[in-house]
Amino acid sequence: MSVMKDITNLSSNLTASGHESSPERDIFVSLASPSSRKRTAKHVQESMQRFLQKSETLGSTSNEDEISEGEADGGVNSVFMTPETPNEGPPKVSKPKRKKLRLGGSPRSGSQSPALSVTLNGLTKAQLIGLLETLVAERHPDLEQELRSLIPEPDLTEFEEKLKRLQRNIYKSFPYTRYGSSRDAFCYRRVNTHLTTFKKECVAQGQILLNSQLWESTLNYVLMAWDYVEGMPDWDNPAHNKSKEQCFQALAVQCKKSLMKLKSSLSEDKCSGLLERMKTASELNNQIQPCVDQLTIMKSKF
Repeated sequence: MSVMKDITNLSSNLTASGHESSPERDIFVSLASPSSRKRTAKHVQESMQRFLQKSETLGSTSNEDEISEGEADGGVNSVFMTPETPNEGPPKVSKPKRKKLRLGGSPRSGSQSPALSVTLNGLTKAQLIGLLETLVAERHPDLEQELRSLIPEPDLTEFEEKLKRLQRNIYKSFPYTRYGSSRDAFCYRRVNTHLTTFKKECVAQGQILLNSQLWESTLNYVLMAWDYVEGMPDWDNPAHNKSKEQCFQALAVQCKKSLMKLKSSLSEDKCSGLLERMKTASELNNQIQPCVDQLTIMKSKF
């Protein structure tokens, strides 16, 4: 820009000098001929054109330099003063971090093992028996007597609840409306399946206690189940009462076997208590009478 200004000032000065009047100029003009004045004016004109061309050339060059300097300055300023433009494309969405499940290896230090009762609750009966056999019989045989002393009497509540539910199913299967007898063959056919189910479960539960050599618990179960068997329906056809009679027979056999095992260990008080209960049961069905007679003999020996 400074070069441009200098050239412009120079051209203006030259132009002005061509028109200024001075004593020497006036004298020169007055002495020169017209043809020489024309040549001088033409020479001045050509000089002016050359100066103007040079000034235009220099001006364009200076303008390009200034533009390049401005672009350079602008580039620097854009780096330091203007924020960067974001990259084109969709914005990136950060994915949530997911915890990886550990399929194996050592557990974390902060995790705690569940209670022993919680773990044992998920095992089957056979697994629990195998676990105790491994722990006591194979690894710690000295704990067997202590473990036996801690074994409680079997809880017969679940056995009784099952018999109660099966007996309820028997009476639910009766037809709602019936013009004839509710104990005839038609009703028996409706109920027979539930009668068979009751008989199988009643005998099987007593057999479990008998096989476990829980003699006293077997006697208590027989006397409890005796009342539920008596609650089974009596049919018009005696042949249809077969399931009920088979239940009485099986329970009586289980009771007699248990008494034979207990006859040397029964106290007088227990013997008297069992005798009274069996006399009451014999009034419902006399198939338990052999057990009553055996208890009477055992009581007489005290």
